[in-house]
Amino acid sequence: MKKAIFAYFILFSFLGFSQDFNKLSIGLNAGGHYFAGNTTHEISALPVHHFDLSGRYMFNNRFGLKMNLGMDKFSFTDGHPSTNLTQVSLQASVNVSQLAGWHKKDCRWSLFALAGFAYAAMWNTSAVSGPRELFKFEKGSIDEMPQVVLGLNPQVKINERLAVNANVSFNGNFMQDNGFDFASAPNDGTFSGSYTTATLGINYYFGKAKNSADWTTNKK
Repeated sequence: MKKAIFAYFILFSFLGFSQDFNKLSIGLNAGGHYFAGNTTHEISALPVHHFDLSGRYMFNNRFGLKMNLGMDKFSFTDGHPSTNLTQVSLQASVNVSQLAGWHKKDCRWSLFALAGFAYAAMWNTSAVSGPRELFKFEKGSIDEMPQVVLGLNPQVKINERLAVNANVSFNGNFMQDNGFDFASAPNDGTFSGSYTTATLGINYYFGKAKNSADWTTNKK
């Protein structure tokens, strides 16, 4: 998995150069996760318990692809052992402000809509014993699951290289075998588990061009 992630960012770094506007950006965000279901232990409302690193490549100033590596730690108010979760997602990225015509010349804000799929691994070896190897697809201390991801991502431009962003994403799990506390059963219904992340972060734009795709109003 580490090699695949490294290769992805290397590929994006080559794609980001020699363009009429810069198409590659790297983002770093931190925040929390909320509304996690199927747990009998109350999740601690820590201010920061989610981190993610992302790379986004825009084909033009409206459509692109985003890859995201997210890490969560579900801590509990009663001292129950914490659960860790790592997620890798690929999401379509749509600049809604461009499509809707909200983005005018010299505009310093934008709104992106995100939708895609993810692979997540969740583990709590203190609460449950079992196989500890990824991709074994056996019930135990590591719970692996596919996810659907839907999000909104507003941004505020600082300059042509930097932007501040917020991100709110819904993560719906399939084939989740345990609750987030590894002490309860998964949900019945469409999603066997779900949670929402809310983060703040910063984007850095790579490339030799003067302007970036996020802030270019002409349609290319």
